[in-house]
Amino acid sequence: AVEALTDGSYTEPREQQVSNAADGSQDENAVQRLEFDFGREDLSEFLATHQGDIELLREAAGRPGCHFNRDYGRPSIDMLLPELTHLRRGARLLAIDARHRAETGDAAGALADINAAIRIARHAGSEPLLISALMSMVIEGSALDTHQQVTDLELFSADQLRSLELAPSYSYRQTTVRSFRMEEAFGLSIFCITDGDFGTLLRFSDGPDTNITMQGVVSAFYRVFLLADELKSYRHHMQMLQARLQVSYAEVSDRGAEIEV
Repeated sequence: AVEALTDGSYTEPREQQVSNAADGSQDENAVQRLEFDFGREDLSEFLATHQGDIELLREAAGRPGCHFNRDYGRPSIDMLLPELTHLRRGARLLAIDARHRAETGDAAGALADINAAIRIARHAGSEPLLISALMSMVIEGSALDTHQQVTDLELFSADQLRSLELAPSYSYRQTTVRSFRMEEAFGLSIFCITDGDFGTLLRFSDGPDTNITMQGVVSAFYRVFLLADELKSYRHHMQMLQARLQVSYAEVSDRGAEIEV
């Protein structure tokens, strides 16, 4: 739905920047920073055509969990993640709607959009992948930036401001640790796929006979002399990162010299 912002409805330079921010071709927080009139009539008409999308986003965000039916028991490096783009665009649409509602005096509607975006961030982070954890942080950061912008309008009561769903029990540290565990599993799957066949990772151009011979020699050498150490080093560094991530930020700052790899 947010891609419709690039259909030419806005033609002035600053308005087009808002359009670009919505479809991802500009900085993540550009929508919040630009001096744009979110109360304008043509934006109101645009959002009116997408109220069905916004209501569905709110409803989906309000559900207790999110699952994309992947077989994480057999991790694969070619696993596609198209939903992350859709979640990000949905959160952007909610951010634009929240700004518009705040500008037109609908404080409750603006906060409902912001809370929905925060819940979308939680859903994005429910997948045990590093890119999902990072996307969760980006979406929540954008939602909080939007909240700051609408709070500056001084439309909200104290009770409304307290309704922001920050979920203090949610830990990005633990989410990131879990993501690194899955990243380790993905890496180990590559060792399994190659099975020590270093030739699958190398490409020679000296002709088919030399290529086959050299691949066999290199693969044998790699299996015997390098594979065990490579595997041990990979697991060591991944587990060290997971251990460091479980340390508080203050403690990491105090021990900065110790965590260098």
